[in-house]
Amino acid sequence: CTVLELAGDLDQRSAPELTVAVHALIATTPALRLVLDLTALTSWDSSGVAALITAQQRISGNPAAAMILAGVSDQFKQRLRSIGRTSQFTLADTTGQALRQIMPPE
Repeated sequence: CTVLELAGDLDQRSAPELTVAVHALIATTPALRLVLDLTALTSWDSSGVAALITAQQRISGNPAAAMILAGVSDQFKQRLRSIGRTSQFTLADTTGQALRQIMPPE
């Protein structure tokens, strides 16, 4: 399982970095189990939301892979609802909860 912690702004400047990181992880780990920890995310714009949507679409393209967004603020959840994308993501309140959800059963 891989945890990426996003901090600060997820915007036009930083969104491409997230896209590159997720693509690299997928290329090297086909059955990727990814938790994106958004606890320290302070702001986002449409580029940041698009990067998360793209990441989810790439992960969803592989049945063995999974991604969970953890620590999502109420404001960000509202943003996802307002654009009709809430159901596209699996959300967890904390990174610990996300790790318990995403780990395959033993």
